[in-house]
Amino acid sequence: MLIRWFGVLSVIIGVLDATPMVQVIDKGNGVFKGHFIFNLTEDLVGWKMQIDFSKAVTGLTSPVGLEFVKDSSNETVHYIVNKDHTGIQTTKHQFDIMVEGKTKDGSVPSAQAILQNMGHDTYNVPTPPNNDRTKYNYDEVLMKSIMFYRAQRSGKLPANNKIPWRGDSALNDRGQNGEDLTGGWYDAGDHVKFGFPQASAVTLLTWGLLQYKDAYEASGQLDDMYDCIRWPLEWLLKCHTGQNELYIQVGDGNLDHNFWGRPEDMTMARPSFKVTSDKPGSDVAGEYAAAMAVASMVFKDKDPAFSAKLLNHSKQIYTFWKDLSRNIQSKCKGSWSLLRITKKDVYKQDIETTFTNWLPGATGPNAVPYTPKGLAFRTKWGSLRHAANNAFMALLAAEAGIHPTKYRNWAKSQIGYILGDTGRSYVVGFGVNPPSHEHHRAASCPLIPASCSHDFYEMKYSNPHVLYGAIVGGPGPNDEYDDVRSDYVRNEVAVDYNAGFQGAVAGNL
Repeated sequence: MLIRWFGVLSVIIGVLDATPMVQVIDKGNGVFKGHFIFNLTEDLVGWKMQIDFSKAVTGLTSPVGLEFVKDSSNETVHYIVNKDHTGIQTTKHQFDIMVEGKTKDGSVPSAQAILQNMGHDTYNVPTPPNNDRTKYNYDEVLMKSIMFYRAQRSGKLPANNKIPWRGDSALNDRGQNGEDLTGGWYDAGDHVKFGFPQASAVTLLTWGLLQYKDAYEASGQLDDMYDCIRWPLEWLLKCHTGQNELYIQVGDGNLDHNFWGRPEDMTMARPSFKVTSDKPGSDVAGEYAAAMAVASMVFKDKDPAFSAKLLNHSKQIYTFWKDLSRNIQSKCKGSWSLLRITKKDVYKQDIETTFTNWLPGATGPNAVPYTPKGLAFRTKWGSLRHAANNAFMALLAAEAGIHPTKYRNWAKSQIGYILGDTGRSYVVGFGVNPPSHEHHRAASCPLIPASCSHDFYEMKYSNPHVLYGAIVGGPGPNDEYDDVRSDYVRNEVAVDYNAGFQGAVAGNL
């Protein structure tokens, strides 16, 4: 028996005028096979199809899709999403979705279908007014940078989660003895939680809040900033599981990097790693102590109990760090110490020596070269990160009265380069021609519940989700840059990439 079915092609923003005709084969005993054939008017980046049958259908299957939900009341409404390797469909050919199922009464149903493109994320962020009328809207940059950190959250998300395409993830992260290590931030475009760069980012972000609290308040971002830094701080505290024990990583880089998908969908093993007296790591211990120390000052009036807890753990970890340093003859390799910028000449000379090498015109083996368009190019991996971090340091030095005009102007030039002085922005979702193919798994995946796979790593399309506020790695030594997802050197994002940058932006307000 040949029966006609009808389908409707839609996208999130509306229904397109398409009614493809399909044929159904009655296989007997209520089993049927049907084809929905769509003439696509746009490429699909992940898809979902809703089928409305005229009667209850069970055992629905498809070679190209997976059923993820059905109407529990009468089994007439079914939803199918793409499989891992069927999500990308182009207008170059008809899209044939074959389904097979069974009716209870033995007859063949009629049906209608709606196909939805899951590559359309309609989540838009309102832009705050540029009340200062500066070249760049620094209030907007601060807001979006904080949004990036929200998108990096791991664990059980709060009820007020403001990133709709993110959900709970890695809820089984545990220490070697079962300790709860959920929470914190994913490091970059992957899903490992690295304690060292996370603590370093928290140190710089919190230091920026300590120095430029008035800027955060004026921009309307103060409460969100407290919330931003508290999330990783709670995780760092969890990681301090003993007097001389500190967890510094959750997740295996090799296993993690073999998976391209959402953190919500991870199933691989996520081992944890720690430093102890027998397995030392003074650099990471020092960074944890620094992050908690500066945070204790920031939260002193906001939350005295939390501040006291941070200070107590910081002191314990600092003692641990000193013991480790005596045993392996190392120094803390964390971000700039809070004691760097003081009135002591030895620290002033140290800072001046650093910026003599960073500012234009330097000579000698430690001189930082510049790109033709003016970026201080320290190294190819995360080139913008190094320039931004030192721009923040330059502003702090200027606040301390060290060459204030020269250092402020230089810092502004580096932040301007990132925001668009060369004709393009390197901040996702901000400015002119920003990156849209950043190397970030979750942002590249279609809307939940469509399946995600390595196909979305290789696709030519922009990421379905805008990872607002994230800074990409940056250009090469001649300002060369391609917005390509596979270029993780120049186009990946990371929590430490934004940290100094955000402080420098606050300092420019």
